[in-house]
Amino acid sequence: MLVKLWTDKFKGLNVGSGDYNIPENIWEQIAELWCFWFQYIAPYVLEGRLGDKYYKHVLLLCEICKMCLEFSITEEQVNRLEEMIYQWVTEYEEYYYQYQKERLSTCTSCVHAMLHIAHDIRTTGPVWAHWCYLMERFCGLIVAAVKSRSKPYVNMSRRLLHLSQLSQIEHQYNISEELQFDDNIKGISSKEHVYPEAPASILRFPRNLAYHADLTLRRKIAVYLSTEMEIPYNLLLPLIPQYMERWAKVRIAGGGDCIWTREAGANRSGRDQSYVRYDLQIDVHADDPNAEPEMKFCCCYGQLQKILVCTLPSHHFLKDKPNRRLFALVQSCQTNYQDATLGPVTYTDMHTASRIIDLRSISCVIGRVKVGIGKGRWGIIDRSASAGRTILLDDPELIDKMYEDDQ
Repeated sequence: MLVKLWTDKFKGLNVGSGDYNIPENIWEQIAELWCFWFQYIAPYVLEGRLGDKYYKHVLLLCEICKMCLEFSITEEQVNRLEEMIYQWVTEYEEYYYQYQKERLSTCTSCVHAMLHIAHDIRTTGPVWAHWCYLMERFCGLIVAAVKSRSKPYVNMSRRLLHLSQLSQIEHQYNISEELQFDDNIKGISSKEHVYPEAPASILRFPRNLAYHADLTLRRKIAVYLSTEMEIPYNLLLPLIPQYMERWAKVRIAGGGDCIWTREAGANRSGRDQSYVRYDLQIDVHADDPNAEPEMKFCCCYGQLQKILVCTLPSHHFLKDKPNRRLFALVQSCQTNYQDATLGPVTYTDMHTASRIIDLRSISCVIGRVKVGIGKGRWGIIDRSASAGRTILLDDPELIDKMYEDDQ
């Protein structure tokens, strides 16, 4: 509805006394697939194209959407959500309805329904728990199951019969795990490996068992370990091996993202899965040599360049420290430690020097969207907040296929 209003295609209405029109040629440049577009991409591509008050109105709707998708929500958050929705609807009436009877058609039932969302959450729980279109969900399951082009209806009927039979067997004999038809019960394939030092970071092929680390890279590792272990740098550098394991990909356990290094995805024409979010402890008084260090966890974004497994030799300096360490070499985006889950974050340049971090500090893949024309800026799409990405699938094969597409 908002898009139709912005493009003068809503029930023959023009902008009236407002100023929110986006020319069609510009809209063709910024419109994408609607899936998550409004929530993550709109804040970047609509900046400078909508008037300031309309743009802030869009940002408020994005914040409302994210709060509605919270997997769990407190009473305080529901109260805040109710206030935000009331503000959004009031501003919507001012900007688009403009209190003119000939524009009454802009006051649709969808806008009115928003006023009931907070009440519904109070009485029935988070949105994901009750806002479920069962028939659409079932139809989607059936359509995805049709494989025959010549006899689709026979194929559909047979598929429904098989699903019903399997469902009865599953519940009667309590064998849901056995019916997953997956030889890989633990979720680790033959082309993956997990080290006990980092159980949540599942390394994936291809790998190089004897990657030669140059002196610059070994120095970066020594600097990192010197800070962490509080051992002098000059004592650690000779212990850093020249040859170590190098992996191309890592998967976050527990249904997390599959992440590629820059080199692994260099020849791919599709998505770039090498940009990541990671957290570091930063001294907030680093620029003041006279101040006492004050460490604080900060949000960082960057491109994953290498995944390394470094095995240190036994030495009395290391004492009880683990000998095997998993590192990531990343080149950071210049975002000044801003968190993209809290609002739009953009950057123009990358830091020149790459840095070594603990592989376990990487939490997820991030997306990027170009902001403006030319080289310009990049906007960061970070979906690692607590908003639930609810997946309603009944067929294990469909779930497996979804993960295959992701990887």
